[in-house]
Amino acid sequence: MKAIFKLAFAFAALLSFAACSDVPMPYEQPGDNPKGDEPSTETVAKGTGTQADPYNVTAALKVINALASGEVTPTAIYVKGAVKQIKQIETEQFGNANYYITDDGNNEIYIFQSYYLGNRKFTASDKLEVGDTVVVYGKFTNYMGNTPETVGKGTSYIYSLNGKTEGGTTPDTPAEGEATGDGTKDHPYNSVAANKYTSSLASGAESDKDIYIKGKVVSVKEQYGTQFGNATFYISDDGKADNQFYVFRALYLNNEKYASGATLNPGDEVVVCGKVTNYMGNTPETVQGKAYLVSLKSNGGGTTPNKPETGADISINASDFGLDDAKDMGEQTLSDGTTLTFDKGSNSNGPKYYKTAGGTIRMYPNNSVTINAGSKKVATIVLTCDSYKGTDYTAEGKLTSTSGKVNLSDLIYTISDINASSLTLTNSETGTGGKTQVRIKTITITYAK
Repeated sequence: MKAIFKLAFAFAALLSFAACSDVPMPYEQPGDNPKGDEPSTETVAKGTGTQADPYNVTAALKVINALASGEVTPTAIYVKGAVKQIKQIETEQFGNANYYITDDGNNEIYIFQSYYLGNRKFTASDKLEVGDTVVVYGKFTNYMGNTPETVGKGTSYIYSLNGKTEGGTTPDTPAEGEATGDGTKDHPYNSVAANKYTSSLASGAESDKDIYIKGKVVSVKEQYGTQFGNATFYISDDGKADNQFYVFRALYLNNEKYASGATLNPGDEVVVCGKVTNYMGNTPETVQGKAYLVSLKSNGGGTTPNKPETGADISINASDFGLDDAKDMGEQTLSDGTTLTFDKGSNSNGPKYYKTAGGTIRMYPNNSVTINAGSKKVATIVLTCDSYKGTDYTAEGKLTSTSGKVNLSDLIYTISDINASSLTLTNSETGTGGKTQVRIKTITITYAK
């Protein structure tokens, strides 16, 4: 009887195995999503690209891939995703990072040369990890027609990291030389960011929208014109000469003309709103008559602490000297009597004027220029340099001065804290090739009172 029972059990088990072997792979369970059904929510395009409603990666890809090869999104956008892979976090020189973000592990966007929270530079490599959720803000491009990525060179940054903004986009005390803000009313650009944004425009082009810029007045070039009722002045983060932005012929509060008694003073804190332009391809500034003061916090007519009061300044383009092409610069006298004496130093070639790119003064390695203001004292000198066919002619930051502090921001050299009647600027580059030149388009001298 036991033998019969065991035989029956074995036969039943065999039938059961045979039935199971007929089920095709993969084995579907109730609730599975078979092929042909709607995609999962992770791969559905979501968002509008705004701060309040960022694009997910899938939605951003649709926008970026629709661009022509090399084309850039017309405005900066917000994109949310999870960090998939980190290629590099550079902390020594540029402070930016290269990494990929994704929705589902498949679709991805390359975040190229992007800054950290608050538009600050990365200071440590452990500030970002795979799996972190980020919202990246900036302009994106369809690079080479096949790689969706951020534009690079620090023009994008992490707006939020795992839900934290860490003080937002406009820190009260940004590190010196760092770009902050997104140009909106709530988060105005600082002067560094305004220079970067405006320099990215095509030569002579105006911004397609009004932007907001916040800073302190460094110096006032023209208090207000009697005819047009506007003012021209320079602003920076802290009222010092470093990283200035040029506010050209902007109107007063409420977009009204200046009237008698309505003045600006060094140290005043202002917010400016309006169109900006990359004038001549080398001077970021506001557009005449299309910018105005949104707010003005008066400094009471005082000056910036530990800075000399500034007087009138003089600005001259390289072409204003009236020299023939390839002519030696020699000694030039400005309309106010200040002399510029150019010298070749140990180089076989001396400084020359060339008509290329609207007119530039070429200072080769070891060339110098001595500026003598006579009885006046110089407070600040600003040199706007040339960029031609993708090369920045700034001698890679190796301009030196016998007096003051030298700072290079993009294409603009600022020599501040001079307080001397005579000084010499030298191209201290010792290498060879075009990048070793300093090609000067404009020279602006501000005198101490």
